[in-house]
Amino acid sequence: MAVCSRCAGIYGFLLIGWITLPVYSLLKRKINNIELNFLIIAILLNLIDVIGNFFEFWSNTHTSRFLMGSLLGFSIPLLLNNEFFTLKKGRGNYGK
Repeated sequence: MAVCSRCAGIYGFLLIGWITLPVYSLLKRKINNIELNFLIIAILLNLIDVIGNFFEFWSNTHTSRFLMGSLLGFSIPLLLNNEFFTLKKGRGNYGK
């Protein structure tokens, strides 16, 4: 299946981010909004890149599309890290 370079970056770095989640959870000690801010910045950068190319302010290359997609793909697992590897305060154990 052929995908564009932006999608290849998203899929590839989504997989890499998902594989590195256990290591990231061990290194991270407190819950903060850095991951959410990183995701918002990645979405905005991709949006600016697409709009700039659409209105012909600049021309995208495969490398720039891949890098923008990889930022977006890697930020999603980082945001989901707290859902899989930490127990938030105020919640009990599931099933008990």
